[in-house]
Amino acid sequence: MATWTFKNPSNGYTEEVNSTTAFLGALLLGPIYFALRGIWGVAIFLFILNALSFLIIQLFLIAIPLHIIMAMTATSMIKTKYLRMGWINEDLSQAAKNSDDLGNLPLMTAIAAVITAIVYITHR
Repeated sequence: MATWTFKNPSNGYTEEVNSTTAFLGALLLGPIYFALRGIWGVAIFLFILNALSFLIIQLFLIAIPLHIIMAMTATSMIKTKYLRMGWINEDLSQAAKNSDDLGNLPLMTAIAAVITAIVYITHR
């Protein structure tokens, strides 16, 4: 469980990002979690994907791996959001030492593609 602290330079407000909380929140709440964290693009995308997956059953097979990928990359998305807003990472040296950050998107995309292919082949 890694935790990063970001500080707003204009008012000194701090916000913590916990990798376990981000993963579980994104996995269990999906678009609601991303909307609460202010990552509106991902929230809207997942909401539309969920709505379509209820209408088209085959899209559901793509939605599950995609939700898992989004949950695994939630920590990286939240950290990137704060850095883009100009917040300062107070735990920069600690973040470099933590190895459980699941921000390797190309690897996660490859894993999701394999899972999707397996599910598709077995349910043919």
